[in-house]
Amino acid sequence: MRLRDLIFGALAVLLLVGYIVVGQRVSPLLLPGTAVTPTPPRPTGQVSAPTVSGTIAFVLRGDVFVLVGGKYASRTEEGRSETPALSADGATLYFTRIEEIDGKSAVDGQVVNARLGFSNILRKPSRGGAEEVLLNGLVKSANGFHQVKWYVSPAVSPDGKRLAAIEADPDGSADLILLDLATKKVTILSNGADWADPAWSPDGKTIVVTAYDSGAPELRSSRTASPTARRSRRTASGSRTRCATTGRTTSTCSSSRRRATLRSRATARAGTPRSRPTPRSSRSCGA
Repeated sequence: MRLRDLIFGALAVLLLVGYIVVGQRVSPLLLPGTAVTPTPPRPTGQVSAPTVSGTIAFVLRGDVFVLVGGKYASRTEEGRSETPALSADGATLYFTRIEEIDGKSAVDGQVVNARLGFSNILRKPSRGGAEEVLLNGLVKSANGFHQVKWYVSPAVSPDGKRLAAIEADPDGSADLILLDLATKKVTILSNGADWADPAWSPDGKTIVVTAYDSGAPELRSSRTASPTARRSRRTASGSRTRCATTGRTTSTCSSSRRRATLRSRATARAGTPRSRPTPRSSRSCGA
């Protein structure tokens, strides 16, 4: 009885192995292929494309590309660039670059090494050339700590004289700022807001943003020359002071240097902005 059971058991094992072998050979013929599509290589040099009027800037795999005259080519190479914008004549390119450094942070009263993230806004000729940092998201204090900010979404005015952008702080706020490209003076147009994606009106008098202050996204406009705009000035100590002004009367001024320093000390990886619905890889603009 035991010998017969052993024989039947051996036969069952052989049949199972046979079914497995046959299944492996037959399944490719019966089931559709599941091969992964290989990722195409990163474009290099001048790449032919449909001819369009004007100039278009777009992001591909973390780099900014410019399409003009039926060809496109990269204008950055480090893989950390996003949110490109072009001047009205298409001659100047503005974009954000993400950076990281090894810095210091204070956590629970202890000074520890920290990886700090921030971003700068740069400009360069759209056909290639030297880069210039317009807004630097990293400021090192005398005590060795760093103040970090995220500058994103540059938008140049129709006359090319001013640059709107979003300044994101470690406390979660994302305010609209205005940079005078000649004097490099920064004007703050909101305080403690949660705004994104600034865009200019054709006459250069109004900036429209996507506001997340109430949770759901909505469009809001900001007058660039409004008498109630918040202005920024540099104090003798080098800190920035935010002042809410109405006409000629100034009120509720407070220095942001101490607040920003304390925020950067309390955050090991300071300044990471909240994500927005628009994916970075799909951002593009044209002129």
